[in-house]
Amino acid sequence: MGLMGSHRRGLTLLGEMCRYIIGLLFVASAVLKVIDTGDFAVQVSYYGIIRAPRLVEMTALGVIALEGALGVALLIRAGRGRVLFGGVLALLVAFSILIAYAWAFRGLKDCGCFGKYVKMTPGWSIIKNAVLMGMVAVAWRAPREHTPGSRRRGLPRGLTRAGLMAGAALTLLGFGRADLAAYHAEMAAAGVRGGARGSKVGFAAFAFSSGAKRLELAKGLYVVAMLSESCEGCAETVRALNQMTDNADLPPSSVSCWGGARNWGASGRNTGRAFRLRPWRRWSFFRASAPPRPASSSSATARREGTGTKRRRAT
Repeated sequence: MGLMGSHRRGLTLLGEMCRYIIGLLFVASAVLKVIDTGDFAVQVSYYGIIRAPRLVEMTALGVIALEGALGVALLIRAGRGRVLFGGVLALLVAFSILIAYAWAFRGLKDCGCFGKYVKMTPGWSIIKNAVLMGMVAVAWRAPREHTPGSRRRGLPRGLTRAGLMAGAALTLLGFGRADLAAYHAEMAAAGVRGGARGSKVGFAAFAFSSGAKRLELAKGLYVVAMLSESCEGCAETVRALNQMTDNADLPPSSVSCWGGARNWGASGRNTGRAFRLRPWRRWSFFRASAPPRPASSSSATARREGTGTKRRRAT
């Protein structure tokens, strides 16, 4: 009996350790995502399943709230094992299927599991989920210790735990909505409008305000360059863009940087650029661009990740 009791206690301890590790990972994942909800929304769009900005925002907020609620539930031992662990297992399976699909058919490079702060390739993410599934199975099957009187206190304790789960989900939703609202306000303050409501005109819908001047790409002929902060080859285009900007025979230029302008220097000293660069945060760029048609997903990806310089005439 003593040996069996020790074995049972060891399994119980192992199950509790697995439960807490999974719970902490889920909470950490939700917190890292909600810090920059807009950036996580862009990562959601990379899966190629949802493209409409409003739906992408709702999906991103839903994932953050669900992960946070499940993580808290695991940490406070809320719910029955069959329901709680079954839900966690189903979520991990669903995430793995989506990651495998986007990896195989959409060229996914970062799963976005921990927001923009911890990069993880799809392969490692699937391995991580497989390990977590094994830990869920261990925690699910491990024997649980029952303290005297726990059943009599079941209802009040259950309500308290449900309140903590709901509070965690609502708090994350509040922070996420506030971050997305900051993106929208940033765009409005910059005088930028675009095809975020499903317009098919794409970059031709961009409009910029600069002091007393207003540049509307839907009217007239312009040289439009879209650069990326993470693009290694974009810096090599600075000299050509400088020449195009100074050439009076060419139309006016509009140069924007997707992902910010930290690598380009505030005044162009780092790269020798002589043109004005309009920085875009990633979600602002996505909101201001029209959702691409399915047939042109590859070109849309090229526009997002690389650099392109085009002469565009409004039709």
